Amino acid sequence: IWAASFQSPPTASNDLEISPSRISPDRRRILESSVYETRLDDKPVALKVVVNELTDLELKLVNLIGPDAPSVLIRPYGFVRESSGLLMEWLEGGIDLTCLPKPSEAFIGRVVRELLEGLVYLHARQIVHGNISPAKILLGDNGQLRLLGYRDSRIE
Repeated sequence: IWAASFQSPPTASNDLEISPSRISPDRRRILESSVYETRLDDKPVALKVVVNELTDLELKLVNLIGPDAPSVLIRPYGFVRESSGLLMEWLEGGIDLTCLPKPSEAFIGRVVRELLEGLVYLHARQIVHGNISPAKILLGDNGQLRLLGYRDSRIE
């Protein structure tokens, strides 16, 4: 479950480290993952808390996936060092594609087209996703598709 898209991401400091004081203390845990719905500057965001420290790659992705990214890519807004968390856009009602009944050919074509747009963007920045599967693609309440799961990515 992730985020409704914003016209522009919430503001972050120059180094993209976000102060915990800007984040609402109220969080709702989503499913059994470490992704929480919270707010940043009164806008809904997803807070992904990792068990270990944030990897160098995850910190670099905050800078490499910008506001010009295709809508299919989950946009990271910044990180919270104190909680080893990444703040990303929130997709209301998102379910992964493994939960859907048999999709139509038109829907499959749309998924492939949007994923390819996202992969072209990532590959132009030497980012290889490395783990695309139906479980890594979310469908939001308004039909938005988002690719997530950058933890297995690499920069070539």
